Amino acid sequence: MYWAITLKETQKLVGTICLWNFSNDKLIAEVGYELLPAYHKKGIMNEALSKVLEFGFGTLNLNSIEAFTHRKNKASKTLLIRHHFKFDKNRTDKGFPDNIIYILTK
Repeated sequence: MYWAITLKETQKLVGTICLWNFSNDKLIAEVGYELLPAYHKKGIMNEALSKVLEFGFGTLNLNSIEAFTHRKNKASKTLLIRHHFKFDKNRTDKGFPDNIIYILTK
């Protein structure tokens, strides 16, 4: 499931966010997102992630949502922690040793 992130005033496309990589039982999904650098630190991704989490847990009835991010991506880690994701120190992203995994459970 993929959504465009647009500016409210102009409908200009500034990023995307998605739920993907669903588990076979459809109870776990991964969230992915990107935002044009000019729009960082404006609360846009915070708002988009809130809506996607609401949809994932409320409408899709997911049990958990995972996020994989580069260990040096401070902005992404801050966003995830702000939304109560927890760092999973026991898991690794096979093939991507610099990625770390955060999980949010219902």
